Amino acid sequence: MLVTDWGLVSACEGPPLRVLRRVLSTNPAEKGPDLGMMGARSVNRRHFHLSMLSFEAEAAVQAEPVPPVLPVLYLDDVMCAVMKPEKLLVHRTEIANGDTVFAVQCVREQLGRRVWPVHRLDRGTSGVLVFACDADTASRLGRIMMAGEVKKRYAAVVRGWLEESVDCRHPLSLPEDPYLKKRRGPSEPQDARTVFIERARGEAPVPSGRFETTRLGLVEAELFTGRRHQIRRHLKWLAHPVIGDATYGKGPLNRAVAQWFGADRLMLHCARMTLPHPVTGEEIDIRAPLVEGPFRSAVERLGWLEAYEELMNGPWREPPAQAQLLA
Repeated sequence: MLVTDWGLVSACEGPPLRVLRRVLSTNPAEKGPDLGMMGARSVNRRHFHLSMLSFEAEAAVQAEPVPPVLPVLYLDDVMCAVMKPEKLLVHRTEIANGDTVFAVQCVREQLGRRVWPVHRLDRGTSGVLVFACDADTASRLGRIMMAGEVKKRYAAVVRGWLEESVDCRHPLSLPEDPYLKKRRGPSEPQDARTVFIERARGEAPVPSGRFETTRLGLVEAELFTGRRHQIRRHLKWLAHPVIGDATYGKGPLNRAVAQWFGADRLMLHCARMTLPHPVTGEEIDIRAPLVEGPFRSAVERLGWLEAYEELMNGPWREPPAQAQLLA
């Protein structure tokens, strides 16, 4: 870059003068010919363009987000499981509006090898996320998932209290994607089953309708099918939406409770997953204790940490005999 009239440059759109001067001082090869030979108001356009590129590249490097380190919950030669935080996409998709960091990228960099995601969690959902470490294992795990040999248990903070356990079998059609504004796959309702068991109750000093407080519940959700947004949609259908659910919940209530929690996120967490090992067939039991973050803060504030531990560590079981069957 060659600039001899700083007043002229300061009148133009571009990087601050202090940045241009620093580029000149640290990149002598870009200074061009002797300034005195060029005249007081010379501007070498080619070198100016090169310096602009240098400035833009430097700014891009400085703005690049640092991938988070994801806690490893399970690891062997063929598969691994990590704790996915909220607001992180599993991989690049059409809804990745401006996202540049993805869970698959984080795990690849942590392990120093290529990995394959074998299931998904919504962007706002945290918890157990499983990857295969080679293509063959990815195929095996995919077949295990499709065969229904995987048990999944979630924890959700919901509005209201469940009066009893619920075996919800309300059919679900594929929803319209809120980002893409279109349906994918069959739109006819499909069988869907989730069992909900209330684990704890509490109240937040947040007005709700004619009431001065909002009832909140910690709910255990076990999936027996895998429809898109199944837990969130079933809870909406039951009139107990997940707190922080911008798609199926209530915006004003979400914002008010988030302010009280001091955290704004979807209050849904994959607490546990059990599946047969793709090579040995041995049962792998993966659990996701609450790490420091918005979900743990909310559970602590409501005094539910012990209830969460019981939810995560409790035995797998068939739906309770007294569960209310709703379809």
